[in-house]
Amino acid sequence: MRFLVLNNENGLGTAKELIINWESVKYIRPSSSSVFFMELNNGSSIKLTVNAGNSSVVIDAINTAIKSRSNSNRVIPIQQKSIGAFSFTSIQYLEGGNFIDDELTVYVGANGTVSENGQALLDGYQEAVAKIPVTPTVSTFPCVGVFGQVANVYDFYLSTPVGNDFVLFSPYDFVIDLANGAGALNYTFEIIANNSPAQQRGDLRITLNGAPVTDAVLGGLQIPIQVAIRQTVTLLVGPGEYKLPSDLIINDIVSMVSLSGSDRTLITTVAAVNIRIQSGANNSAALTNYKGFGIKSLDGLENSGNIYVESNLPFITFEDIVVINTTSFYSFMLPPLIPAFLFTTPANTLSSTYIDCSAAKAFGQNIDQVSASGLFVGCWGEESFGANGAYITGLFFRCGSSTSNLVRVGNFSNVIPNKQFGYKCEQFNADMTDCIGGNSSFGCQAEQITNNASLNNCISTGSFSFGSQAITNRADYVNCISTGSKAFSADIPSGANHSEAIYINCTAEGPQSFGYALDSGSGGSFTGRFINCTTTREEGFGKSSVAGNPNVTTGLLYNCYANDGFAPVSGSGKIRNSLDNTTFSIINLG
Repeated sequence: MRFLVLNNENGLGTAKELIINWESVKYIRPSSSSVFFMELNNGSSIKLTVNAGNSSVVIDAINTAIKSRSNSNRVIPIQQKSIGAFSFTSIQYLEGGNFIDDELTVYVGANGTVSENGQALLDGYQEAVAKIPVTPTVSTFPCVGVFGQVANVYDFYLSTPVGNDFVLFSPYDFVIDLANGAGALNYTFEIIANNSPAQQRGDLRITLNGAPVTDAVLGGLQIPIQVAIRQTVTLLVGPGEYKLPSDLIINDIVSMVSLSGSDRTLITTVAAVNIRIQSGANNSAALTNYKGFGIKSLDGLENSGNIYVESNLPFITFEDIVVINTTSFYSFMLPPLIPAFLFTTPANTLSSTYIDCSAAKAFGQNIDQVSASGLFVGCWGEESFGANGAYITGLFFRCGSSTSNLVRVGNFSNVIPNKQFGYKCEQFNADMTDCIGGNSSFGCQAEQITNNASLNNCISTGSFSFGSQAITNRADYVNCISTGSKAFSADIPSGANHSEAIYINCTAEGPQSFGYALDSGSGGSFTGRFINCTTTREEGFGKSSVAGNPNVTTGLLYNCYANDGFAPVSGSGKIRNSLDNTTFSIINLG
């Protein structure tokens, strides 16, 4: 027999060590940051709760110890990286293998065929919905006023949505002064209608000892409203493949989290089957999370194997969700149904939080004219994030490459996709830090890059990036690098305006950047401000050796470096304290 020996100083009870028979352990199953389970051969399990450190730290320590010891070692000490790195608050033996004893959790495992697993996933979601606890609670909310009154029924309107459903036809008592001169009395209230999907407006019946109250003044009061407080239920999904027979529609406060991540938990579909996240899953008082899934269409059709997300769901987080097949477009948004030319403003807003997610032609793209307005961390995808007539207005951190997150699956392994971040977008208004893109990224051919756009420490590994070929460019670019050609306000179209764009500490490692112009017949003027900027290749800062090109500097340059010198100054252009490498002299012109 072999025994795990865990250091338990300052942990559960007075024992300095916890000893577990490793031969009885079938496998270890993580549950949360503080809880994990040891599933036993007899069908029971041990639930371990840590009070210091993280459950993943303990599991890693166990895995390391097991791999480092031969089968002949009877005692396997579990080493901590530092004193007190982890300890336990409870160890619970669960009879019969009921390793999930949480009333807010449902578990689905891949125990059958892939089709059986898919049906089990649908059934598990329904079980989770049925498990959502509902607690009626009376709280006070500011009332703006009433739209109308019939007898003692008031059509009230709150200043903000309550965040939970009204409880209808359930009388409740509350002591309050209704500003009718009677003082504070114990009234009976009953909500008899919900007139707003956002739970902001409804019909409220008021009585006092059974008699109608018709003289209440609700406007400006904190009125008592009974709402249904509901808690999020989590659907835990074991590793394996789940082939959905029909759409998985999530329209309630149910989180769905895999136990092993997107590289080991795969949801597959055929024949126009998809995952659909709807507005019922969005609740400010009960946040939801969808984490750790690869999603793939087995038939390769564009309208299957997607995760579609309804507009304006700010209280949802998507993490480690990877749409693997490149033919599934429009993930993390609504599928396009109406031509874009019918819209003048974004029709669909991606306002959720996205962490380590990826898909092709997604996150606000094409004729849906969506706005990528949420928080994006470590996300990436070919021709994504406000591309082709959409809007990009969110916050982006470390986005743009499979090397920027934990994903290593499908066709997207270790690549830097092209056409990311506002390619041919309608409006670029994003704040981006430490992002990376391939060809035609960061506002290439954008209609409008606004003065609220900010790009910091971003890198383009391809050509035509950082406002290249854009119509209007007013953004700030700080510490950005392009390794390809024609970046940083290059190839400005005729009539375009980049005069308010500001580049600080930016470097163009490819040729024809920083205002390289089209030919004189079709190109716009090279404008903008360039401070401490460097081009290490030829034809930068408006210089061109091509016949017909303007070959003039009309922008404002300070402390810049040009590998093959500067073009002559024209119009309002100015060069100050800049180094011409061809003559190794300081240039001050204009």
